[in-house]
Amino acid sequence: FVTDFDPDLVVTFSPDHYNGFFYRAMPPFCIGTAAEGVGDYGTYRGPLDVPADLATDCVRAVLDADVDVAISAAMDVDHGTVQPL
Repeated sequence: FVTDFDPDLVVTFSPDHYNGFFYRAMPPFCIGTAAEGVGDYGTYRGPLDVPADLATDCVRAVLDADVDVAISAAMDVDHGTVQPL
C-alpha cells in the first residue's frame, strides 16, 4: 500500500496493543531506533528498516521541544504499525 507511492521515508504513529510494551513500562510516546514486526494477524514478522541515525535525530528534536518521549533500540511492533506498510 505505502510502496505504491514510492516514499523516501515513512514515519508511522501507532498504538502498541500491549504486544511490545506492558504495564511495567508503558510510555505514552516512544520513538524506535530499531524495530521488529511481531507477525500478529498475518502481518509482517521480522526486522523493519529503521534509519537509526534519523530516528535518534527525531528523538533529540522532540526532547528539545520539551516533549517527554521514550526511546527504544529494540521495539516490537504489531499490526497497528506494520499493516499500513
